[in-house]
Amino acid sequence: MISFDGVRHEIDSSEVLRIPSLTFKGGQFAAVVGPNGAGKSTLLGLGAGIDKPTEGTVLMNGVDVRSKTLSQMSDERAYLDPSPPINLRFTVEDVVRMSLGARLSAGDSDEKMLEALALMDLLPFRSRPLRSLSTGEARRSYVASVLAKDLPIWLLDEPVSGLDVAHAERAHVAMANAAESGRTVVAVLHDLNSAIRHASRLLIVSEGRVVADGPPAQVVTAELLTDVYGYPMRVSSHPDGDYPLVTPG
Repeated sequence: MISFDGVRHEIDSSEVLRIPSLTFKGGQFAAVVGPNGAGKSTLLGLGAGIDKPTEGTVLMNGVDVRSKTLSQMSDERAYLDPSPPINLRFTVEDVVRMSLGARLSAGDSDEKMLEALALMDLLPFRSRPLRSLSTGEARRSYVASVLAKDLPIWLLDEPVSGLDVAHAERAHVAMANAAESGRTVVAVLHDLNSAIRHASRLLIVSEGRVVADGPPAQVVTAELLTDVYGYPMRVSSHPDGDYPLVTPG
């Protein structure tokens, strides 16, 4: 579990995020959406303990992240940076293995790695250096590194950025399945319809505030999205499912 209590965060003396109270629990796939610069990445960075709040407290499993080292937190949560390095000589297999560290035996490590590579359709690329891949393929390698870790908390900042439709869908399904198995999954997403379809909880962030939080079908309205994004939005019923469909215009 991750919880925010009275959190306010500044960057260069400018307030970029204010969260009076917020909790992420196991069994939830929470999608964080909103316009560029709204504070989504800041929220995830604070939750992961990468950054420390200017004011207030962020707790990971009941303990203040200020009292934890990054090494300690890496045993509790997986964090995917929005811009991981891709111009590396390490192979896809290396990237996934390094994410596992010494947590697993060699046999278990191999099994987790192969499962993660298969989920992200990367087995044919396992021996390829990251620098030889497309941006999307490299991104999939980092998503696979999160899947392989098998940790109880996943914090993923734009995990499907640069992925084609099919591989983005694989990632969304993997996140939803992880939440159904009891993990806490929080992901920054820009595709509103994918977030609505797959997430069990939707947080809409605007100007450093969480302006809506709840089941997607309950929080998504044309008025709110139009106001948040500053562009006309329509919300209708999806023809194939019991969830909303968002279209611009």
